[in-house]
Amino acid sequence: MKKGKLSQAALDRLVLRPLKKSNTAGPDALYGMDSARVLPSVILNNHYSGMDQLYSDTAAHEIGGRFDLPVRMVYLQAVNSLAASGAQAVSASQTLMIPENSTEEEIRAIAEEAGGAAAELGIVLTGGSTSVSDALSRPVLSVTVCGIRNDTRAAAPAESELFAAAGRNTPEEASGQSSDRADRTSGLSIVMAGTAGLGGTAVLAAAAQDELCRRYPSSLVDDAISLSGRLNVARECLEAWKMHCTALHDISEGGVFGALWELAGREQAGFDVDLKKIPIRQETVEICEYFDLNPYQLFGQGAFLALTPDADELCTILAGQGQYCAVIGHTAAQKARCIHNGEEVRYLEKPQQDMLWTVKDHRKFCENEAMPKE
Repeated sequence: MKKGKLSQAALDRLVLRPLKKSNTAGPDALYGMDSARVLPSVILNNHYSGMDQLYSDTAAHEIGGRFDLPVRMVYLQAVNSLAASGAQAVSASQTLMIPENSTEEEIRAIAEEAGGAAAELGIVLTGGSTSVSDALSRPVLSVTVCGIRNDTRAAAPAESELFAAAGRNTPEEASGQSSDRADRTSGLSIVMAGTAGLGGTAVLAAAAQDELCRRYPSSLVDDAISLSGRLNVARECLEAWKMHCTALHDISEGGVFGALWELAGREQAGFDVDLKKIPIRQETVEICEYFDLNPYQLFGQGAFLALTPDADELCTILAGQGQYCAVIGHTAAQKARCIHNGEEVRYLEKPQQDMLWTVKDHRKFCENEAMPKE
């Protein structure tokens, strides 16, 4: 492939045609279009109001490598993030950059995966860009998903929320006339829906299936691979918003520890979390032990955190939808971010590199080395 945008013929043959076959391409997904219309009133069966808010989120990852995310998981990362903000995903556009040595079959396969992901998630692909780069060793996919938040909580953010998002104090807070945000969020239960390291476990099991089967029963490895079917938590997030949670945050890159750190910073509060109460599957424990990884810092797609004053009701509702959840701690007015493990207490450190990205550098898993037999 030659550097630059795909030709009209190649774009139509390799990208647009597979997307149209999946029935997910919007009316403006055409060669030469400058932009695309988002038609929420059609997509949401005319339940869209002009007062509703439009949200967007972007996920970008390398794809095609042994331990890279599959296309579907790139889409899911953006869709889950939107749902954690109370928004239902309705449309997406993607930017795909591919190396010069890419084949037409590889490009077509990516487009087909994208179409399948969009169909599964019920979103319309409105357009995008596909180009060839001489600076890449494997493809990079960027997906921007738009969603509509149309529940009763969709009012414009308060001034304090906008200032907080920018890391600044409102004029009232600066002058000492406003109560501390941490006081308003202290004492809330921290509920975790899903289990730690779910997405990373699925990726690792699929990428190293043969190697893992040398140590573990094939049934365990197969179960780990099947976890990829449990990564879409958009419905559960939207249901949690109906339960009037104070805040939600989906778990993805950085794992549970990264999500806790980000949520605490956003809400300007500390927390006390019991490590032993963080739900984790045995498949994750075994695979992380094999790869020498911290499961709480492993890519955690398929789970989310919620702050709520009524944890019992939230857990009951989510359990009714087949989602495992547990109260793992509570927020505190103090800024300390404490992790308890029995009698041991430590302070959570700033998010580290996701464990999934470190596997390819591990001496046992370098693709140029033979996997040692157990």
